[in-house]
Amino acid sequence: MVKPIQQTIRCPACGQSYNGEIRTIIDAAQDPQGKQMLIAGQLNVQQCPHCGATTRAAAPILYHDADKELLISFVPMELNMPREEQDRVIGAMLNDLTASIPKEQFRAYMFKPRSALTMQGLVNQILEADGIDPQKVEEQRKRLQLVQMFLDASSVEAIQALVKEFDEQIDETFFQTLSMFGQRMVEEGQVQIAQRVAAIQQILLSETTYGKGLQEEMARSEAALKELTADIQALGENITRDDMIDIVTRYADSEVHLQALASLARPAFDEQFFQEFTARIAQAPTDERDRLQAAFDRLQELVQMIDQQQQAIAQRAVQFLQAIANSPNPDEFIRQNLHLVDDTFMSILHANIEHALKEQNAQAFGMLKQVEEKVTSALREQMQPELRFINDVLNAQSQEEATQMIAEQAPQFGEGLLEMIDAVYNMFAQQGNAEVAGRLQFIRQEAQRALGQ
Repeated sequence: MVKPIQQTIRCPACGQSYNGEIRTIIDAAQDPQGKQMLIAGQLNVQQCPHCGATTRAAAPILYHDADKELLISFVPMELNMPREEQDRVIGAMLNDLTASIPKEQFRAYMFKPRSALTMQGLVNQILEADGIDPQKVEEQRKRLQLVQMFLDASSVEAIQALVKEFDEQIDETFFQTLSMFGQRMVEEGQVQIAQRVAAIQQILLSETTYGKGLQEEMARSEAALKELTADIQALGENITRDDMIDIVTRYADSEVHLQALASLARPAFDEQFFQEFTARIAQAPTDERDRLQAAFDRLQELVQMIDQQQQAIAQRAVQFLQAIANSPNPDEFIRQNLHLVDDTFMSILHANIEHALKEQNAQAFGMLKQVEEKVTSALREQMQPELRFINDVLNAQSQEEATQMIAEQAPQFGEGLLEMIDAVYNMFAQQGNAEVAGRLQFIRQEAQRALGQ
């Protein structure tokens, strides 16, 4: 992969200059993250370290996708570059790109790139080759612009004014976009921005039409979960399939209860359960069968949806693991795709390690252990010192060990540690991970004590 270049950038807001990494050559196979950033309108977007303003650095771009025999050049008009100079620059970039490609893989399209007159034109050509509707990407670009407008708002009143203007556009997809942005800021150590995102989310939950509806839905779901949990716990440890059928029958008319039940007790709904449920329906009074059959059908749909989601997530993790194993430069590939490292990926990696050990496959075991070490190392490299420390505390073997770590090391971080804990807490709380959020509350209390607050 062609590495980014260092470029001096002049901030249009404060006028000060700073150095930034600029991507000029995007190879879809070697740099999938660069492709994603290009399509999302985030490629070469820089944040001024002096005033915090963001700007997109103008630079020539050469995009390559060997699978689709696609090679496109783009030179921003604002560079005012003469045609001869454009040809020279694109030619040099083409040389850099082809230097990493074996000669036997050269194709005719590589000698004459297409050209794009605008950045959007470049994106549209890429999307057309991928079979993706450019309109959907344009909608995502507008959502990102709206996220930036909220971030730039100088007061709660300004945010409320934006809510009134854009209330119809603030929907589930917008909240997902905002959450993903906040999570990325946490991962990059941008604590203040992540905290601002969390504060904006809270305002949107209480001020927007969608947010109010979401809060009501969450309250109903939480009440249903509590009710179902109490029902299941009341049955004790020896709960049977008949007991679960009784619970489904009791809440057959409640969509929110069926959704909560599918999520809460998915392992209970196996093939044998549905066979016994079918028998129960057949034995039910005639006027009750339609009601139970509707609950049966809906529960099956919900279980299938959960399984499909999990399968898709697992398949993505397997493909990523295979791609790491086949990469000529696994360290760089991992660093460029760290956003794909999640709990599912780590679970699959560890399962493969255990399987290789059980099968006494020394070669596979050694390769997988190397992947584990490289991934762990890359994750730690990307973390801010405070974030690394929080992660170490979360992985402590006991509460006593965690308390000791905090008492000994927290003072070296100062109050910045509390800000980072708050940002991580908000992220896990918004994801609904109550267990980790609760442990982070304990860590914050101990950190405050260690810092004398």
